[in-house]
Amino acid sequence: MMRRFRLWVAQPIHPASLAAFRFGYGIVIAWMMFDHLRPKPIGPTWMRQLFDAAPTPFYFSYPGLAWCQPLSVGMMEAIAWISVVSSLLLAVGFLTRINAWISFLTMAYVMTSDAHLYGNHIALALVYSFLLVWMPSGQTLSVDAWWRGSFRNEGPIPFLSILMLRAQTFLIYFFGGVAKLHPDWLAGEPMQSWFRGGTTAQMIRDTLGPGIADSLVIPLMVQHETALFFSYGGLVFDLTVGLLLLIRRTRLFGLALGTFFHAFNFFFVHNVGLVAVMAFWATLVFCEPDWPCRLMKWLRQPTIPTPDLGWFGIGMILFPIVGALLGWKSTPSGWKEGSLSLRPLAMPAGLVWIVLSTLLPLRHFIIQGDVLFTAEGTAFSWFLMTCNKEGEFLRFEVVDQEPVTLDDSTWRLVDIAHRLDPTQAPPHVVLTFEPPLGYRAFIPPCSAAERSQLRQEWQRTHGRAPTLEATIPAAKFFQRIIQSTEKTSLAHEDRRPTHERAIHVDQLFREMKDPATDSARRRSLYHIFLYQLRLLSNDLATMPEAQRLLMLVRPFDLEPDSPWNVGDEWMLVVDPTLFTPSDGKIFSVLDSKSWKGDRRCYCHLDYLPHPYLRYWSTITPIERAGQISTYLWNDSNELNDHQVQALGYFPYLLRQYSRHVADRWQARFGRRPEVYVTSYLWMNQHDFQPLVDPKRNLDQTTYRYLEHNDWILDYRRKPVPR
Repeated sequence: MMRRFRLWVAQPIHPASLAAFRFGYGIVIAWMMFDHLRPKPIGPTWMRQLFDAAPTPFYFSYPGLAWCQPLSVGMMEAIAWISVVSSLLLAVGFLTRINAWISFLTMAYVMTSDAHLYGNHIALALVYSFLLVWMPSGQTLSVDAWWRGSFRNEGPIPFLSILMLRAQTFLIYFFGGVAKLHPDWLAGEPMQSWFRGGTTAQMIRDTLGPGIADSLVIPLMVQHETALFFSYGGLVFDLTVGLLLLIRRTRLFGLALGTFFHAFNFFFVHNVGLVAVMAFWATLVFCEPDWPCRLMKWLRQPTIPTPDLGWFGIGMILFPIVGALLGWKSTPSGWKEGSLSLRPLAMPAGLVWIVLSTLLPLRHFIIQGDVLFTAEGTAFSWFLMTCNKEGEFLRFEVVDQEPVTLDDSTWRLVDIAHRLDPTQAPPHVVLTFEPPLGYRAFIPPCSAAERSQLRQEWQRTHGRAPTLEATIPAAKFFQRIIQSTEKTSLAHEDRRPTHERAIHVDQLFREMKDPATDSARRRSLYHIFLYQLRLLSNDLATMPEAQRLLMLVRPFDLEPDSPWNVGDEWMLVVDPTLFTPSDGKIFSVLDSKSWKGDRRCYCHLDYLPHPYLRYWSTITPIERAGQISTYLWNDSNELNDHQVQALGYFPYLLRQYSRHVADRWQARFGRRPEVYVTSYLWMNQHDFQPLVDPKRNLDQTTYRYLEHNDWILDYRRKPVPR
């Protein structure tokens, strides 16, 4: 049995298919690495965003790879450039084996130097790149072959190389289909969200033109039935395409389906481009080993052989147009018989690889809960574009039973939700911090004489008199924004998304404030509302009137349950010198060096998701009911935005960072604190849900790779909205 198998995998085949695979993947890897280096229209390159964004950077590590840490950003860029050059040299087949190793090792180093960079497209590239280094891909159609004088007079290679690539591709397709056997996917998500999203609509307009796109394609794409058609079509395609490509009769049919599938993803599905190119190029390994030579010959003398009319007719009936390809059966290469020598470990290593590649994606079946939400057992399980997730709320709280002295933090957050008597607020100025508004100063209801006295005191303290403006309810602000954006959207097409978002935010706000909404639903709506309001505020940054109105919203009126009964009689203290917008956004930043008032800042802790923490020091004390035992950890001093986004997806990274926080605290204060994390994850149009237990000290948890971790919360699924 083993002898026959060895003869089968050692049979000589044409090397052209492997050479084509080498060329395609060399280009893809060079493309992927260059994308991290190329200048962006706005902001730094990806490499600088990843390795040069935090003042004191922290990098995540894989198990056993803690020693693999990034170098300076200049060195990381140099390594990425080496990867680009070596990948291009691999593509043309110059010193093929050496450049295959350099390409793989440099890419692997960049991508494994920080564990948050894991993504399915990176895993896909690493797997194929690793396989390529062991294969004789420079046998033909390469600079190496040209130097040997055999650029087209190629010798055979063992079938084992193509077998490995086919097996790996088959498993990726199949388990990609298995991953789609998920209630959300079967209900049309995330396809429905992608089709209805503005990015996909714009991609359709760019590809087909605004006329056809807006009148015909986009109205069809936004239908729920369209999302279901593509969801089930993608599921069936992934589960069956491997078999279609293996069978000669159905190979052309499978290639046609694969071409349409990957082209559709490349042109119309946001952020899928590189994955689609890699998957399509891998699909070509199922063709006959000499397919590049056949293609070149056909291009010189195009001919269409006579089809098998029976299969042609059946295919046309079952699958109109594309099914006609069943009439042509792929013919074998007809390479000479015999057996080539294999290295002693080649066949055993190949078998071990195939077994591991089969078993690894199965491990998530023995883990309880929805692994798509918990991210347990999903690495290298080929959950390719199966969900739409966003982690937007993240907070690390450090609890130390003994108060500590913070020499580098002069501010103290006072959580108004835990004040026993809100009427004991300072009589004159209340300094607040409310994302996405930032710092603002208010005076509570008082007489005209007291307001005049405040202006005089402000003049003496800061050298100028402020302006006092009456505040407005948040509902009134949304009404005005909807009215103003409706007018501008009629005149400017690019303002329509802002108008639609304003309507959406207003709807969220109304439902959140509705007394009939239950408390759990209200809290979920609140976090969605915060995220959408942040996007809206960014859109309004170029509208001065909108900025002014947003700053006039009553303090804490954006909360579902405001701890203070703040009325319109509260007045905003306007001092442009002290309170200025940040980075061109509607976010008021306080000049802390010029501020001479109380160093306490009133806020609500749920108003402090990550994007706004960079305005605080690393450790900020939180006063609750007059006591300080909890400290807010500012992760933005150590993590970049991409790392924070990954933290919202992967609980094991939350645990790793929590242990790092505890280590830093212990090194500074001599005792180990408790670290609690509040993190909300949004997936497939469901409400935001907590990802980890906010009452568990993550520093004292363990992570098990083959079972569910009880500190990670499971997914509470509801019907997907249509």
